[in-house]
Amino acid sequence: MRRVLLLVVAAALTTGAALLPRPAALEEPDFSGGALIEDIAGTEGSVWYCPWMNAGAVRDSYLMLAAEPNVQVEVTLASPIPNEAADRASFTLTGPAADPLEVASIVRRGDAPGFVEFDNGPAAASAVVTSDTALTGDRCSASVPKLWHLPGGTTRPDHTTILRLFNPFPEPAKVSVTGASEFGEVGLIGLTSIDVGGRSWQDINLNEIVPLLEDLSL
Repeated sequence: MRRVLLLVVAAALTTGAALLPRPAALEEPDFSGGALIEDIAGTEGSVWYCPWMNAGAVRDSYLMLAAEPNVQVEVTLASPIPNEAADRASFTLTGPAADPLEVASIVRRGDAPGFVEFDNGPAAASAVVTSDTALTGDRCSASVPKLWHLPGGTTRPDHTTILRLFNPFPEPAKVSVTGASEFGEVGLIGLTSIDVGGRSWQDINLNEIVPLLEDLSL
């Protein structure tokens, strides 16, 4: 009797499952291709700012340049010496193309932030820094907003956070830096009003100013 009852229950469950509506098909992602962001890589000329590059004895840097049409490219690398002219290189990139440019072919002096100007588009630039033990890269920025939010820093004893203030324009810039950490607002002494000369940069070691912070945002 018990076996018959179990068979009846099993049959009822099977029948109920068969009567349930078919679940909706999962929506699949669309991989139809990359989207062109007009205000970043538009059809007109564009300027890309690359603050993080280093071409010295230990590291090498490459500008990764891409363009759809033929473009005239001008690369400008700022000098760390005040009032010294920037180093420049001009050439034609025959599109469609994606070519690396070794920064040391223009100048080899360690830190070398700069910018890339295209006279046509779509075109874009990114920077890659290499050494025997590291490989890192990031897209250069196609715009220079007045306000930057920089999360994710830390000044723990085993980490170093350096803030680079790069002014790619000929005119001097006035910069104010504020910060917050896991303890709330951070007093960044000496950073409330900083003068950064035109076509130059300043590196600020935040471990020396606000040490032992687990999470630092600027």
